Amino acid sequence: MKRKVIALLCATAFLGQSVPALAAETAQETTQSGTAEENTAEEEALDSQTDQAVPAAVQALSQTEAKTAEDTVLTLEEATKKVLQNSTTLKKSAASLELLEDSVSRAGIDLTYAAEGSDISDVANLLSQQISLQNSKLSQATQEDVLAFSVEQTYSDLIVQEQELAEAEKALKLEEKNLQVAAIQLEMGLLSKQDYETQQRNYQSSQSALQQMEEELEKSYIAFNLSMGIDTDTRYQLSLPVTYEETVLDIPLESYVNARAEGLSSILQQKKSLQATKATTDATKATSTAVGSYASAEVEYNTAEMELEDSLETAKTTIRNAYYQLMSQERNIAVSLANLEALEQTLSNQQLQYEMGQVSALEVEEASQAVSEARVSLLSALYSHQQLQEQFENPDLL
Repeated sequence: MKRKVIALLCATAFLGQSVPALAAETAQETTQSGTAEENTAEEEALDSQTDQAVPAAVQALSQTEAKTAEDTVLTLEEATKKVLQNSTTLKKSAASLELLEDSVSRAGIDLTYAAEGSDISDVANLLSQQISLQNSKLSQATQEDVLAFSVEQTYSDLIVQEQELAEAEKALKLEEKNLQVAAIQLEMGLLSKQDYETQQRNYQSSQSALQQMEEELEKSYIAFNLSMGIDTDTRYQLSLPVTYEETVLDIPLESYVNARAEGLSSILQQKKSLQATKATTDATKATSTAVGSYASAEVEYNTAEMELEDSLETAKTTIRNAYYQLMSQERNIAVSLANLEALEQTLSNQQLQYEMGQVSALEVEEASQAVSEARVSLLSALYSHQQLQEQFENPDLL
């Protein structure tokens, strides 16, 4: 697969600024953004024309803020290592694998030094155990990959949850200001009591939603800490730079799908198991005198063969659907980028109008809030796309 990488430049998102400072910083950000685009125009010209510049402020959101002075950055690599080392499932799998290795080794020795020799059924039994061992090793490796990928998903989810919570807190403060304005309008007779009470209920609903978000984030941290085997009260900074890469295949989609499906761990295990079933069937044919024993073994083999074909088709459908989902995500990201650009332009216009006294400070804050929320939404979409690409390249993760 050939993909074109767009580096997302770091910048500071304006959060918690006063309106005049917000106006000045926004103007400065617009100027700096234009300069950055000019500096990278030559580099981008080398890429496909379908590549789009990603807002720098989105990258700034990919690192959470420290809650206390003692908080340090917990990297994804460190978190993954802790989870893998602490996984009970992996520990059990490793223990089972060790026992199976010993069993296969003993079976091989017993077959080699059998006093009365051995027949084809003994050889088939040993082959079956050896294949079972190979499949167990494949399964363990896949388990580790899947677990590591789940850590990445949880890690990025925590970042998005943190940023969404920060935006919800800002939005609540903005609602509070609007409610205060509404109270003044009510006293002046410019707003009905019914409309004021509706706005008041909406504010209370937002308070409740914010509290729920805080609780959900706390639960997520506790679960993540438990998976790493660290104190549930431990908090840390998270940092996971996001990249946006458009998906381009060098070969036809179906060729890619077929190749990836054939290389799936589950398919490889089924193929190896089919070999063992074939050996058992041949051994039964050569040694068994029981009526119907060979026919029964052959039915078992044919059934396993059909199940393999079904699994292959299912895998191909899953991989194919992942590609279509990637295409859909990339179209949605293009729309989100355009919408964000429009919101930023609206904010810039509001800043200018505020300086001329044509709009209120509250209107500027509302426009700023819309931009901030759109950036967080885009960050979430980019993480989702980035991870789906990983799954598409390694379908064992699907």
